[in-house]
Amino acid sequence: MKRSTGTKQTPGIVMRRLGTGTLAVGLALSLTMTPVPASAAAVAAPAAVTASATLAPMSLAALGRPAYYTYSGYGAAQHRKKGKQLEKKGYRPISLSVTGSRLSAVWVKTGGPAWWCLDGLTAKTYEKQLKSLRKKGYAPTIISASGGGYGAVFAGVFEKRNIGWQAQWGMTAAKFKQVDKQQSAKGLALVSLSAYGTASDTRYAAIWHQSSAGYGWVTGYTSAKLEKIIKKNDKKGYFPKQIVVAPDGTYSAIFHRAAGQWWTRYGMSQSQLKKQHDYYGKKGFYPVSVDGEHISGRGSYYAATWYRY
Repeated sequence: MKRSTGTKQTPGIVMRRLGTGTLAVGLALSLTMTPVPASAAAVAAPAAVTASATLAPMSLAALGRPAYYTYSGYGAAQHRKKGKQLEKKGYRPISLSVTGSRLSAVWVKTGGPAWWCLDGLTAKTYEKQLKSLRKKGYAPTIISASGGGYGAVFAGVFEKRNIGWQAQWGMTAAKFKQVDKQQSAKGLALVSLSAYGTASDTRYAAIWHQSSAGYGWVTGYTSAKLEKIIKKNDKKGYFPKQIVVAPDGTYSAIFHRAAGQWWTRYGMSQSQLKKQHDYYGKKGFYPVSVDGEHISGRGSYYAATWYRY
């Protein structure tokens, strides 16, 4: 199968086992961490599309769905207030997306390493926080950005993990493809992706973690083209762990191995997203990723994936 990026693409996606290697020195606008040894113009609005896995029905009693809380369209103050409330109750963020000045997030009640959730950052302050937290043993797990040029706003989640990782932003589609190939060869897997910028100049921000798991991705796909690749990869046992909305109305996606049932929907307004959260929640699913982006002249659109074991 072929992997493609940018506007000129051929259908397909790379699924591969990752190799091993030594992490390189950080690239421009990026940071690398090695683990401690021995320990624009208006564009057409996207069509709303739904895809699902064709797996056997499961008993709701056997799902073991975690308690979760999700929201979209929160201002920074509202997001931080709710985050503090959820943190006190044992929740942690598993998805974070910034759309203009608004934030969407998914919080799950589960254990795990110490974490930080930051928002309202510029590229410069994001890099500063990344370097500071790296010294304290934290690795970036989620990155999100919205807006173009010096006005781009960043948000992210960091966890205290002793793993190798790479974070890079400001990439064109071609540059992202090049960097992903380099990181894959060094034993890193793509775990978080964000598309931002403008309709005429879309940029990508991404995080890779040290991993031996196979994965795949696509960028710059129309809704129709994305639907086809989702169905194709479902047959191979992969599901869209994250679908990303770009400012030009196209989509990107990260595919990971599926271990349960899932549904994904994209091209949604905020009100449609809420309805889908309610709908899938009643069926025993919980959201594992939510992403939104403002499309010039059309408003904000969202994509989400729901999962159950």
